[in-house]
Amino acid sequence: MCPIRIHASIRPIRFAAFVTALVAAVALSATPSWSSSTLPAPFTLAECTAPFFPNLIDDPTSCTLGGASGSLTLLPFVSLTAHASSAPANPNFIDSAGVFVTVKYSFQVEGGQPGDVVPILITTNLGTTASSFGHSLGFAETVIHSSFGNTSVAVCTNGTCGTNATSFSGTFSSSAMSGEAGDTIQLEIEAVSGDSPLAESASAFADPEVFIDPSFANAGLYSIIFSPGVGNGIPAVPEPGTLPLLSLGGVALFFVRRRATSKSAPQL
Repeated sequence: MCPIRIHASIRPIRFAAFVTALVAAVALSATPSWSSSTLPAPFTLAECTAPFFPNLIDDPTSCTLGGASGSLTLLPFVSLTAHASSAPANPNFIDSAGVFVTVKYSFQVEGGQPGDVVPILITTNLGTTASSFGHSLGFAETVIHSSFGNTSVAVCTNGTCGTNATSFSGTFSSSAMSGEAGDTIQLEIEAVSGDSPLAESASAFADPEVFIDPSFANAGLYSIIFSPGVGNGIPAVPEPGTLPLLSLGGVALFFVRRRATSKSAPQL
């Protein structure tokens, strides 16, 4: 079973561009405030890497570079996908691929009295695949932040995310205060492969839905709004085996696992 973690703060991310872009969002979420105005715009990033020039592509919604491909959508629902594939290494060339896709957006509970504590549910689909344990990796995570802390669920293909589960399709719970600004949802996925005598591949996907817990006695008094342009539907759960494992070759991997638990990550 995939563990649901409650932790004090979102773990640091090594990608400088991502950290820089999130400074304002972190400042907003540090101190609770009360607002019914339009929420901040979402932050999105799709990042692909390869050994050729250019060896890095950043884009707000999608990237493709050699065997690396990543994309995200916000409407009609939030959805992230990443795929990496690499050809067998040879004495003259070590092929590899890396993809990182993330989105962070705001939500706010409305209704009742400001400061009411409202239970919320987060339904999410997370999936990862990898062709081998040592030369490919898939990772997916959903994190929800409110003044009650961070709650997250993660899956991965090599056990470095605190579980041996490679997929999750279910619901976990948190709480938020009505009218409070600074609550956020963050999704991250990664797919990496390479430095192998064999062709390798990896995939990851994530999507969420957030809603008021219907078992809450006063659930009908409240609703949830989201950042502009962000939908809150959820697609059908992919059937097993439908995650594409691309067979393209010719890319270079630069991703270094950003988590403290990454000591056992694949040596790519």
